[in-house]
Amino acid sequence: MTDITTRLQELQETIRRAQAEIDDLRKTPMQKAVEAFCNSTDAMIDLTDEEIAAGLRAAWPHLKAVMANDDWIPWSGGACPVPKDVHVNLRLRSGTTTCGARAGGAIWKHTGVRYDIVAYKVCNH
Repeated sequence: MTDITTRLQELQETIRRAQAEIDDLRKTPMQKAVEAFCNSTDAMIDLTDEEIAAGLRAAWPHLKAVMANDDWIPWSGGACPVPKDVHVNLRLRSGTTTCGARAGGAIWKHTGVRYDIVAYKVCNH
């Protein structure tokens, strides 16, 4: 019985490590750069110039919007950029704007249709 328990624990640990690796692979270069900086400024040294540049390129539309005092953040598709329970206003490719949608209920990945999200802003409620 202890052999089965031990093997089960080993398998659970293997699954946990595999999930952590998958989660890490899903992170954008910007997420990796921010996470590395938050964990330790020394960890930034481990990032390549290309990863840092990619992170900065990914962050540029957001930084530009903030500097322009424009609440709308450009969106080019991908995973939901905010916690799923946050309410957001969405600007769609069609020109339609939605107000107060729950982020987790939106389709953030671009599929080339008129309902693709092209910009968003977080609601203040």
